[in-house]
Amino acid sequence: MTSFLQEYNLKVPVVLDPQGTVGSAYGVTGIPLSVWVDKQGRIRYESLGWRAGKEKEFASWVAKLTQE
Repeated sequence: MTSFLQEYNLKVPVVLDPQGTVGSAYGVTGIPLSVWVDKQGRIRYESLGWRAGKEKEFASWVAKLTQE
């Protein structure tokens, strides 16, 4: 995990689930998985994997959810 974050110079909080308990409960099928939750606690967006340029997509979700 650390090497992935370093390779892409990511400075984001990361939650690990070594036993897979949370992943199983929520049907996580792969990593990295980013989940955006609104102020009411509803999942608004999920993104599996990473590719160059995804940070722009993430920035738009942050802007959208913080304006609600």
